[in-house]
Amino acid sequence: MKEIDVTTWPRKSIYDFFRQLAHPQYSLTVNLDAHAVMTVAKPAGVRPFQAVLYAIMEAANAVPEMRQRMRDNGQRVVEHDRIHPGITAPISGDRFAFCCFDHDPDWNVFQPRCAHAMEEAQQQTELYNCGMGRDDYLYLSCAPWTVFTSLHQVYGDAGDCAPRVVWGKIHQDNGKWLVPVAVQAHHALVDGLHVARFHEYLQEQLDAWSSPPRTV
Repeated sequence: MKEIDVTTWPRKSIYDFFRQLAHPQYSLTVNLDAHAVMTVAKPAGVRPFQAVLYAIMEAANAVPEMRQRMRDNGQRVVEHDRIHPGITAPISGDRFAFCCFDHDPDWNVFQPRCAHAMEEAQQQTELYNCGMGRDDYLYLSCAPWTVFTSLHQVYGDAGDCAPRVVWGKIHQDNGKWLVPVAVQAHHALVDGLHVARFHEYLQEQLDAWSSPPRTV
């Protein structure tokens, strides 16, 4: 993690403007190509949920702005070397629990770590905030029942700056496998250009499943 000197930061005026707004978070949703996930990775034994989650984490970590967080009521900004998944897991009674684990760019480390964390989370009976006290998480959720075109998530207050990413149902449209991906970000840290870069990197990561690293 490194500290950003906000007094000399090139985007200081942008940062100061947006962090003072009552509702500085915005969202953007796009459909991405999930062909490799469904036609190569899935038949090879890779769960689509894990394949997309891994691709999202790799793409998010490639965008510095997605790793930046405000602290001390916006007086400080830090940039994490790596951010980690904080995702929802389904539990009994049509409810969900939070699941947190450390990301690793090595799929053969990520996959069993993800599977173990999800299994543990699904044993929860009440909602427990596993990410409390840390700001190096990317908040994620999968809505596999819905093909959505827009999505806006809840947030704590104007200083809630951890990005949110939700992906929906992987579906076919005119013979193409598509997945809707919504990003919600704090405009003081993340501009539309940065979200576009995230989506671009994410598409590259999804396409990379055309050669899955290992069947599981």
